[in-house]
Amino acid sequence: MSNSPEELQIEFEKLYQYLSDSLDNGLIKGDHYDCAQYIISKAYPEETREINIDEGNLDEDADSSEIGGTVMLDMLFEVVEDKATFISDFRKAIDNCRTWNPDEVAQEIINSR
Repeated sequence: MSNSPEELQIEFEKLYQYLSDSLDNGLIKGDHYDCAQYIISKAYPEETREINIDEGNLDEDADSSEIGGTVMLDMLFEVVEDKATFISDFRKAIDNCRTWNPDEVAQEIINSR
């Protein structure tokens, strides 16, 4: 059963709002919010790298393993092809945003696909 692009967009927006509300309501700290963004950016390295290059935050000649840091989540959602998987991965990133090892969480997300 696949969702329409509109339904996927709404689902992503709700999840992103949940992350923001969790921060606003003190359920997570700013570091946890940033960690969720970091995890999902690391879980989509090619897309993150491309956005950072397009935005001028990373030189195109930079080492191919360099992603250039976190990106705006709505931009990342826009460029990822499998939006349903992205939403599932984003949920995992939020669930694990209190981790001490976000790189490991990102790798676990990649491995679980």
